[in-house]
Amino acid sequence: MSSDHPNLLPTRPQRILACVGCQQRKIKCDRKFPCLHCTKSKTTCTPATKIPRRRRRRFAEQELLDRLHTYEELLQQNNIDFEPLGQEVTTTKPSPDYSDHVETNGGITPASSSTTIHSPGVKPDLKSFWHAVNQRFRTDDEDGDSPDTEEYLDDIVNSAMDSIFVDDSSFLFGRQDTVDLSPLHPDPAHIFRLWQLFLDNVNPLLKVIHTPTMQVRIIEAIGNIYALQPPMEALMFAIYSMAILSLEDSDCRSTFAGSKPELLKRYQFGCQQALQNSGFLKSEDRDCLTAFFLYLFSYVHSSEPKALSSAVAMAIRIAQRMQLDSEYACAQHDFLEGEMRRRLWWALLLFDVRVSQLAGGKTKSFLPIFSTRTPLNSNDSTLAASVQDPPISTIITPEVAQEQPTESIYVVVKANMGNFICHTAFHLAYNAPELLPLVPTPAVHSSPGTNDQITHLEKMLESRYLSLCNPSDPLHFMTIWETRSLLAKCRLMEYYRSDLESSWTETQFDTACQHAIRLLECNNTIKSSPLTKPFRWMTRFYFPFPAYIHLLKHLKRAPLDSHARDAWDVMSTNFTMWLSEVFQNQDAIYMLMGKLVLGAWAAKEEVLVRRNEVLDPDEVPGIVTTIRKIAKEKRAREEQIGSDVGVDWLSGGSADVYGGGFAGMAGGGAAFDDTITNEFVNGLQNPWPVFGLDSITNPTIDPGMNQLDWTASAMDWGVGQKTTW
Repeated sequence: MSSDHPNLLPTRPQRILACVGCQQRKIKCDRKFPCLHCTKSKTTCTPATKIPRRRRRRFAEQELLDRLHTYEELLQQNNIDFEPLGQEVTTTKPSPDYSDHVETNGGITPASSSTTIHSPGVKPDLKSFWHAVNQRFRTDDEDGDSPDTEEYLDDIVNSAMDSIFVDDSSFLFGRQDTVDLSPLHPDPAHIFRLWQLFLDNVNPLLKVIHTPTMQVRIIEAIGNIYALQPPMEALMFAIYSMAILSLEDSDCRSTFAGSKPELLKRYQFGCQQALQNSGFLKSEDRDCLTAFFLYLFSYVHSSEPKALSSAVAMAIRIAQRMQLDSEYACAQHDFLEGEMRRRLWWALLLFDVRVSQLAGGKTKSFLPIFSTRTPLNSNDSTLAASVQDPPISTIITPEVAQEQPTESIYVVVKANMGNFICHTAFHLAYNAPELLPLVPTPAVHSSPGTNDQITHLEKMLESRYLSLCNPSDPLHFMTIWETRSLLAKCRLMEYYRSDLESSWTETQFDTACQHAIRLLECNNTIKSSPLTKPFRWMTRFYFPFPAYIHLLKHLKRAPLDSHARDAWDVMSTNFTMWLSEVFQNQDAIYMLMGKLVLGAWAAKEEVLVRRNEVLDPDEVPGIVTTIRKIAKEKRAREEQIGSDVGVDWLSGGSADVYGGGFAGMAGGGAAFDDTITNEFVNGLQNPWPVFGLDSITNPTIDPGMNQLDWTASAMDWGVGQKTTW
């Protein structure tokens, strides 16, 4: 019957494929043309059926290519020159100047780790389970290389899951009714002002917003503020919040006729609601994740680090679900989208590292288990969705260097440092000692603090980036000195990685002291320069506490060390710069700093007493004089109001400390317990406002106070957490 009446056979309806744009962005398509996502992004919606089918690769051919790929890797590992097959680009040739490293487009990693950059046309060996199912059960007439084939089952399963489970985040943040957010937006003139402040003060240090495209979208949004899509609205409120964060309270009052806490609270609430409306916990929208990242960053000066760290972990998990941690996944998108995903991943990763340090923990996200390369050293104007290959001028190699640094120089340098350090042995020793056996043992064992890897990293950064910067440019100035500060921290923390049972030589003590002084000198340069005024909101995020700890411990051990005068001078200068931002009227902070500072100074006075030498009052360091003065004023105020709580934590029970006598300060030099640090940090930090809670619980506390790295873990790349001093 079927042969007599072929037309009566039931015909299989042709499956409608996802559009090309949704396939490239790895998002669910509603399979209508134009689809919803392309309509929102105002891009051309091209049906996938218009793509000509490619020849199906036979299994035998694939097996042969896999074997060739394996042989090529073996040749590369043994540094044997050969002509590679296909489009895969592999860089294994070491730099002529930095022999311990492998250099790639925008990144640097230790030579011990093989670095492979897959082109978008080459698929990695490991695929999803759904791809394996499709490969096993596909028919000969199906195109195995079609980008939609392996996503077919994925779409079905995801759609089924979405229909089963309700999009409800009330279990975590509490149920919130949808509210009209349009009244929370500032007027158009203030929107443009906030946008410009964001571009001047915030975006150069984060670069998670593509300026040319976002500016067009903001202009369009202002024309119809009542019809904004939730992700875009969340992103706008996040931009408002970060712009306000970057200002001083006086600037907020003069420009926007409102206090900084009030404006910040208003825009953070708007961002909260817009994120809820976006379903951000399950969203695949990069704008939504960017808004969430900026929203979390807006709490760095008023949050409790442990709670903030937990919230940042949610953002990291969302980014991992979106495959921002996979270079292969980023390469599947167009050039602009792929690059913005790389920038967002590195911004999230480094933020997570720092917040985890402030919380006294260790982040496992900053381990060499992700493949996303560092961002390109390029201007936003060179990035365009139509560009399929990176501009030649943005590829940094030892042979081709930029004539001038770009507007991305700050994030590029920080990402390169992070990419390098997360592969080093001294980083893993502090954060993941279980991975140390995987690190190759160097042929020559150097003494602590003489890490050749850090030396090569410093040479690379200085020659490739810092030497090209203009010190009179605010962003370049910030890049130069923060990089040098972080390198000094890195060297200092490397010293403490050595075997604690072994003793240091005097030369090693001397070198470590130089690194600590260098760290404070760099911080003094950053804090004192008027060029860094737009970026002071970021500088408050990094307090050089490890340098204080090391110098004060060293000066207590060796009061007459050759570096003693320089150490006291640089600490006095730095303490004065941080006084109004961090230390003012914070009793617990003075308790800690007072015991450390006066204990070290008491050791020197004790030596002078034994030698029968008289101390010149003019030689008393400024930091000692300041702490004594504030303690004396506090005692006078407390006595005036009849308080029983004194300042004996400084004097050791003797009032003679205020007059400069030695007897009182001897008690102040008692070694402090690490529990003191934990107690006063936990007591001073405000609880982080989760969605729906009051964001300003104690406006009298200075925002910068929360950023002290009191756990002595201030190695900004995850080195040295929970060090026992």
